[in-house]
Amino acid sequence: MWFSTAQGLCSFDGSEVVHYSTQEEAYSLGLNRIRAIAEDKDLNLYIAGDTKLSYFNRTSKTFTPISYQSKNSGESFEIHSRCISINNNGEVYIGTDARGLLIYNIA
Repeated sequence: MWFSTAQGLCSFDGSEVVHYSTQEEAYSLGLNRIRAIAEDKDLNLYIAGDTKLSYFNRTSKTFTPISYQSKNSGESFEIHSRCISINNNGEVYIGTDARGLLIYNIA
């Protein structure tokens, strides 16, 4: 089971709680208030934190923030997501609170 605490991303396997993020990562990526988590076919996680969308590589145990880049202006925006879904083809669908539905190109 995956969840968030004040210390960020955690898991519970039935006997032990494991913390994956530092206090700094928890604060900067919004991992202390996770809204949604989706697991891809490689068992890595897309995490909708309170303020940012992040990708968690379970092998390297690293977080990568994901931002939205406007096609028109080239400007980057943080993604305030509320739900995430990954289809069988690996396409990531992100429901946001202000920008509608985004489709994340994993390439």
